[in-house]
Amino acid sequence: MNQNLTLIATGIVFNLFWLVSVLGQSQYIWLSVLMLLTSWWFAPGGFQWALLLALPGILMDALLVYFGVYAFADAAFYSQSGLPVWLMVLWLGFSTFLWCIRKLILARTPLLIVAPGGLAGAASYLAGERLGAVMLPLGLLKSAVIIVICWTLFSMLALWWLKRIDKTIYRDVNP
Repeated sequence: MNQNLTLIATGIVFNLFWLVSVLGQSQYIWLSVLMLLTSWWFAPGGFQWALLLALPGILMDALLVYFGVYAFADAAFYSQSGLPVWLMVLWLGFSTFLWCIRKLILARTPLLIVAPGGLAGAASYLAGERLGAVMLPLGLLKSAVIIVICWTLFSMLALWWLKRIDKTIYRDVNP
């Protein structure tokens, strides 16, 4: 499939997944899980990558909740980390999305991935706040600055891991 079509199709599916996860939260977690399992069926390696990358993302969110940058009102299906389970499923879906578009990511210069990654990650939480999925106790501006910094660092980590894994895969395929 054409790379642009792949990006568009994958982006549409991920945004639908994001909407189901954020709007449906615990009520529609079954649908988010079903979508996630389906994506792993069609994305070889996506499951392993999702577990690898979702863990630091979940840890980042747990720390941001701990430090009061954001909070979640939905008390149903909370994990030991204080995060709603639907958010952890969303992390797995986001990580799978990155796996599906990894070739497009790796073809870009790092600045064109890291800077938009920081902004888009923060924008997703600000949109989630508007939709009532997350609360920002520190206020919009202060929270946005902190989240942009965290997501920029997370984007750097994701890009670094993708490059390492790509080199390993390439080396294993072409010795």
